[in-house]
Amino acid sequence: MKMFIRQGWKMGNTKKLIGESSKAPTEDSACYIHDLPNEILVSIFTYLKPKELLYGVGMVCKRWHEVSRDSQAWQKVSFSLWDDRRIWRNAPVIGHLEILAPNESEVEKVRHLVDSPGPSCVRSVRIIIRNPKDTLGILKKYQKSIRTLDLQVGGQDARPEEWQSFFDAIGMLTDLRSLSLRISPNSTEIPYNQQISAGCPVVRYLRVRGQETIASDLLRDLGRVVTSLSISCSFSEHSLELIEAMAACTAVEEVSLPCSMFSALAQIPSLKTVKLIADRAPTSPEQAVLLASPTLKNVERLDVCTSRTQVMPDVGLNKCIAMMAPHLTNCRIVDFRGLQTLDEYLSEFIHEAKKVQSYDLCCRVYHLLQFELSDSVNNVRAVLDNNYAQVPFVANVVSRLTSHPNKKFDIHFSSIAGP
Repeated sequence: MKMFIRQGWKMGNTKKLIGESSKAPTEDSACYIHDLPNEILVSIFTYLKPKELLYGVGMVCKRWHEVSRDSQAWQKVSFSLWDDRRIWRNAPVIGHLEILAPNESEVEKVRHLVDSPGPSCVRSVRIIIRNPKDTLGILKKYQKSIRTLDLQVGGQDARPEEWQSFFDAIGMLTDLRSLSLRISPNSTEIPYNQQISAGCPVVRYLRVRGQETIASDLLRDLGRVVTSLSISCSFSEHSLELIEAMAACTAVEEVSLPCSMFSALAQIPSLKTVKLIADRAPTSPEQAVLLASPTLKNVERLDVCTSRTQVMPDVGLNKCIAMMAPHLTNCRIVDFRGLQTLDEYLSEFIHEAKKVQSYDLCCRVYHLLQFELSDSVNNVRAVLDNNYAQVPFVANVVSRLTSHPNKKFDIHFSSIAGP
């Protein structure tokens, strides 16, 4: 790479190779990489590893050294506790900091990062740690720059005052935009006094996991601020305190939650986008859909994503999704790629969801024929099972639809698990 950089790159030689011109490049037409403006060099440097920035391009010449120190060149750089400490000491900024510290030896490394010279700015931080007090140093050091924070804290032995300081530290992150929080101990004595909403005015995304009481407190505190909410599969339709707290989410327009909590959508009538995690069906799908129907009428996009807990297709879940269709009177986009199969319920959904214009899904060829006849559907991205790729009828349908004059069909074949 160094030889390439120092010799320079001539556009004239490239043109000769591709046949644009057989004439040898003149001095006037030559374009060297050294002549590229700083903005383009910075864009190129964002693809380099930290050591290449520090000890590679940064040592070519004085100008490149200065460009390699531009904060934009480091915006994608990640750093963890096991990386070369010299990167931490010399990096102008760090895009993402990963701290996995389940035991005391890793916690000691975190303390070294706090005490040693380091980057002036860290944008994104993920911390998995046992005691909340061990997060305070990093959070306070970068309280003005952290925008994305993912915290997973054990804290079984933490005292109430340590939790108080922990939430106070999060509340000092004035530029925080995205917060994901998981607190493990199942205790109702963890104090939370709405410090986050008081100190984080621009937070817009919230993901809650773990302990239900704290998760509920966060919803009641931030529900009027965040526009996007994610609820993990650690909760279910039996998480009554959390479901009740969802009524405070008056600003939320986008939600991700387990399908088993489907009836909780009734608590957030302002929703525009719903993402369901395909874990399992609610105990009573009919009642869940009936409760959620006022919210479903406002939904403009419906996604269903895969759940790690779903071992095989759930017929009850498929039935529940099909029952939503008549209520989706404003829905225009549907993404079913996360479903293993909707079998016969997909045909029912397509027939009943009369306003949907775009589908992204795995399906069978007869579903494609339904899309062809639909008055509303005009865009389909579909995956068919590889086993049918050589069937003449299937091949003819795919060929005809992909050249449809009025609708866009993007169809591929892949291995699909059967029902």
